[in-house]
Amino acid sequence: SMSEQLEKLIVQPFLTLSDQPAHTVIIIDGLDECDCTRGPTIQADIVQLILDLGERSLPLRFIISSRPELEIRRAFGSSPSPLLALLPLDNTMDPDRDIRHFLCDKLGQVYEDCVKYGMLVAPQTAWPSSEAIERLVRKSSGHFIYASTVIKFV
Repeated sequence: SMSEQLEKLIVQPFLTLSDQPAHTVIIIDGLDECDCTRGPTIQADIVQLILDLGERSLPLRFIISSRPELEIRRAFGSSPSPLLALLPLDNTMDPDRDIRHFLCDKLGQVYEDCVKYGMLVAPQTAWPSSEAIERLVRKSSGHFIYASTVIKFV
């Protein structure tokens, strides 16, 4: 079961440390991508396991990153706890600005490398164009994975 896995893979090894740190952070990224073939509430079950673990007073902290899928929202909403804090990362965080900066930086490196190794004679116009950057930012829809994938294939 998941509770046994949590106990054997995280809790027991942590307890065997001779010099336990004041706090250890465990990051769960993409909880919404969890395999739901094991049941529609698997994500909520994971949140509940973490909450139950919090009652044991271990110096473990969890950061869960996820899209706000229905079961995950229910899990966070159904278990009010001082151990749980929800921080929605919506468009007020302005991911487009960060994605634009990332794309400009990485594509600028590609351009410089092409010029440096003679693969390209420096054109008179900027590359990539600001229109191309904006198109990629829009297509990213606030998600770095799209921009990162584009860069891998350029």
